[in-house]
Amino acid sequence: MKTKALRSIILFALLAMAIPALTGGVCAQIRHDFRNADQRALGAPADVEEDLVRLVDYLTENVYEDRNKVRAIYRWITDRISYDIHALNNPPDDWPSPDEVLFHRRAICTGYAVLFDEMSRIAGLETELIIGHSKGLGTLNSGTSDFTSNHMWNAVKVDGHWALFDATWGAGYVTSGGFFIPSFNDFYFMADPVKIVYTHLPEDPDWQLLVNPVSKKQYREHVWVRVPFFRHNLSIITHREAEITSYGELQVRLGVPGDVIISAALKFDGNPVHGNHIINYGGSDAQIDMSLNLRGKYTLEVYAREKESADDRLELAMIYHINNTQTPVANRMLARQYGRFLTSRGNLISPRQYILDEGRLQFDIVVPGAREVYVVNNDKLTALHQQGNRYFGTVEITGGDLKLAARFGGQDLDILIEYMVSD
Repeated sequence: MKTKALRSIILFALLAMAIPALTGGVCAQIRHDFRNADQRALGAPADVEEDLVRLVDYLTENVYEDRNKVRAIYRWITDRISYDIHALNNPPDDWPSPDEVLFHRRAICTGYAVLFDEMSRIAGLETELIIGHSKGLGTLNSGTSDFTSNHMWNAVKVDGHWALFDATWGAGYVTSGGFFIPSFNDFYFMADPVKIVYTHLPEDPDWQLLVNPVSKKQYREHVWVRVPFFRHNLSIITHREAEITSYGELQVRLGVPGDVIISAALKFDGNPVHGNHIINYGGSDAQIDMSLNLRGKYTLEVYAREKESADDRLELAMIYHINNTQTPVANRMLARQYGRFLTSRGNLISPRQYILDEGRLQFDIVVPGAREVYVVNNDKLTALHQQGNRYFGTVEITGGDLKLAARFGGQDLDILIEYMVSD
């Protein structure tokens, strides 16, 4: 039975997250200061790491709260055990023993789970192995899945309440090129049942730890999201489903807090396409408008970061799969937006198409924080009228380069939007 179950588990370690369930959980996630437990786990001497009992005794010495015991165990496993890429591609016939995982210091999800289970038991904690489906690398790459069980994780009773743990996903992730990247992820320690349920669906619904469990249909159809979706407090206004059918044009609206910015990447059959989407903000909402000029399969990747972050990199937050069944009436590209426009959380009202005709044209744009906004046409600057954060005006344009640019704090002009004017 164990061998059969193992062979049914296709193991993935790509970090992923899910959108919140619509029902409340019975186990609330409460954050504590785990610095002492983490420090003890990371500083465990080599001599105690040769035996499970000695190791657990060391990690839990003079520790009386369950949450601190299980934290030290979780932190040690996620730091010391590496994901076994070879075993991922060549699954063994049986689960490894906890001692085997300790000796080799490599594992796939079964190894992480059985080691976490055994160490928790040695520490005197009540624990349960959970088998189910996870939305990992394979689900993401294919866009489809039969949703049979492919993963294993843990539940542990902590201070009288069951909590969920995934040490595999907490230890790091596997790149699309097949390399394991160690990267501790705190999200999967006492994971919020309301959030983890759409990437982890147990075979036994009771282990969702939700008052009203999510159905397999709900799990299968929900959009694929990752930890940054929750870290940046994003929300979905339209299109909760993972698979969208479109008819040449598509708009997706998200809730985006004022201190967060998003960007998007559109791909067709896995290849990036440019000039086919724009992002506009309105209050705490952001709308992604897409012009899909080819019939077939698109993916929309949404990235996020804090607006004032010193790190310019954005994190992948969610992915949609789009089946476009027809092309727009007019095969059109959309205006090209620059980073400064996105960080200002602007709104391009008009024009939105990339290719413009010569003549008099009405411009209308919202740029929070700008002092001045100009139409720059072949090096000629024309200032737009200002009304609060809104800039507008009618400008005579000629063939060649055309940009919208703004001054913010200094004298330099930052490009916001780029067009092309046909002769």
